[in-house]
Amino acid sequence: MYGGRYSGYVQQSFEMPLGSSWGFRVNAGVRALYSALNGEFLAMPRVQAAFYPLGGRQLQLYAAAGLYGQPAFYKETKDDTAGLHLGLPAQRSLHFVAGSSIIFRLNDIPCKFTAEAYYKHIFRLVPYAQDNIGIVYHPQERARGYIYGLDVKLNAEMLEGTESWLSVSLMQARQDIAGDALGWLPMPADQRINVSAMMQDQMPYYPRLRAHLMFHYGSPLPVYVPAGSGLEQYFRMPAYLRADMGLTFVILDKTLTPASHWAFHYVHKFLITIEIMNLFNIQNISSYQWIPAISGSALTTVAVPNYLTPRLLNIRVALDI
Repeated sequence: MYGGRYSGYVQQSFEMPLGSSWGFRVNAGVRALYSALNGEFLAMPRVQAAFYPLGGRQLQLYAAAGLYGQPAFYKETKDDTAGLHLGLPAQRSLHFVAGSSIIFRLNDIPCKFTAEAYYKHIFRLVPYAQDNIGIVYHPQERARGYIYGLDVKLNAEMLEGTESWLSVSLMQARQDIAGDALGWLPMPADQRINVSAMMQDQMPYYPRLRAHLMFHYGSPLPVYVPAGSGLEQYFRMPAYLRADMGLTFVILDKTLTPASHWAFHYVHKFLITIEIMNLFNIQNISSYQWIPAISGSALTTVAVPNYLTPRLLNIRVALDI
């Protein structure tokens, strides 16, 4: 069938004790894929190993490696002149991951800490650039790339049934297009630092009133100027910064109201939440619109930013019947 894809996989798992206290688990397999569109067959072996204490898995150490292949979707075969490259080889990459997780209690608060380091070497890459809010692919180019980084996250259940967290991510993503003499350039998703936090808790001595606060920071992303192939010049947009705050009033909840209350015959839970989104009204940029302009006797383009949502008041009603 023209354009069809056929895939399958085999996988085997086994576990074994290491002495009387620790265990070892391995998952290994191969995924195969054939794309009739370009006549390419992919075999992708993968393996994952985990080391954990017996009698409970509060602590885990793990590592994984594998080959990955992704045949191009239609939008990736179309270049900036609407030409199609249907014989485009699949993007292929080699992944390495190592990490750990531990579950513990801090001042009687359930917590989980995870840390993960990764490296991805990309053999075949379809480079792309952002054009306003759209993405322009360059399938006519041949490129390679790499991505590496570190993700660290701390989860805590400060309020039963809710989740609070703090996460920090570091990453670098680079690409090199064959024959362009420009060397290694940042990928459009090359955001070096990401920090986010979410905290949910209830007021002391008055558990019907709950509060949540969310914060996010993202370091500047690269933006490519649409000239030539669209990958020669770039700059970085301002950093992304946003904070949201909300208050929730619990009108009805079985954990706070006697179960014999008459309302529980009709409603199980009733909450009203008032949120202020983008608390500090920061003008974050989502993309740029390129406007042709004349500078002296030369034709140039001017980057006009598209802004994300400003400060916003949001009211939510949750009713569990």
